[in-house]
Amino acid sequence: MRICLYTETALPKVGGQEQHVDALARHLTARGHRVVVLAPRPKLAVSCRRFDATLDYPVVRHPPFFSTRLGVEWYARYLWLLRQWFPFELVHCHSVYPTGYVAAVFRQRLSVPLVLTSHGGDLRENNRRLLKPRVPQRYALALGSAAALVAISRATRDGYTRFGLERLPPVYVVPNGVECHQFARSEQLPPELKRQLPTRYVLYLGRLHPRKGTDVLLEALGRIAPSRRPFLAIAGDGPTEAQLRQQAARLQLERHVRFLGVVQGAAKVALLQHAQWTVVPSQVSEAFGMVVLEALAAGVPVAASRLPGLQDVVAPQAGWLVPPGDVTAWATLLETLWNNPRLVAEKKTAARAAAQSYDWSRVVNRLEQVYDEVLRRSGLRQAG
Repeated sequence: MRICLYTETALPKVGGQEQHVDALARHLTARGHRVVVLAPRPKLAVSCRRFDATLDYPVVRHPPFFSTRLGVEWYARYLWLLRQWFPFELVHCHSVYPTGYVAAVFRQRLSVPLVLTSHGGDLRENNRRLLKPRVPQRYALALGSAAALVAISRATRDGYTRFGLERLPPVYVVPNGVECHQFARSEQLPPELKRQLPTRYVLYLGRLHPRKGTDVLLEALGRIAPSRRPFLAIAGDGPTEAQLRQQAARLQLERHVRFLGVVQGAAKVALLQHAQWTVVPSQVSEAFGMVVLEALAAGVPVAASRLPGLQDVVAPQAGWLVPPGDVTAWATLLETLWNNPRLVAEKKTAARAAAQSYDWSRVVNRLEQVYDEVLRRSGLRQAG
């Protein structure tokens, strides 16, 4: 197959969507498909050429979106120009808007099958884009133009139904993937991390943002007697870091909390592998909890909020679910698990087994099936 993956954000920026598109492009290329990634140039980067040259697949960059409302249709010319050089059979957009809408405009000129995947942010109810004039109608056009919708979770599947279409295209639930072998390979903690951490710790890994609920964790720790209190390692940065440090000081948690900053690569894998368990205390639903998958692949159980996008992934045998924002419930769970290590050890083997169903080898199999079905329905591929 000749496939164009069109995404509004790509490496070298690091995030869930960027990593997903990169992994999908690499795995499809390794299986013999011809793949090109189309993405806007980052606004703050002078050039991505040197980085793009290191990738296993070609990347074509167009200018950043001038606006998320004005002139968006104009970017369809870049899909048209790309197809003159690379005659792709199918375009897979990684957002409903703007890339899905741009591809829908492009399809009015050249009828190329369109597959859409939302990674959650563009479907979130409080997305300010949806308040702009005519933008909801553009979402509807993108969805209605698609030959197939890919939902990475039940939360995104439900999000597709919000735009008043009488009939949606076929929806395929295909979760995000994880490179299980990367997280199974034993890694040692770097000396700079080892100096900051005790032998036993609980790990929060992610953005420091109000909706992530890190403040709930700190409040819960403050309710536990110091002699029975877990040690919490917080890896990540974000707009609430200063507030969280102040909260930890106010609750006198300095001896039980360590802010590590952003941790990536092999150091992140080691940090996960050596944790007793990980915590994901989100306050609002997640499209998909990638940190959950990474923890499970590292053989580490997960305690998470009982929310769409998280409860889909945290199986009972591999973790625990807590009502979102319930400080008392979090305090009870943290104290119980910290002082009963056997309860955690029982889940470690099941955690790694649970991650196997999300391995990228399986995820790309399912997406290949979606592409095949779309091309057959479009008359571009023979059945069988």
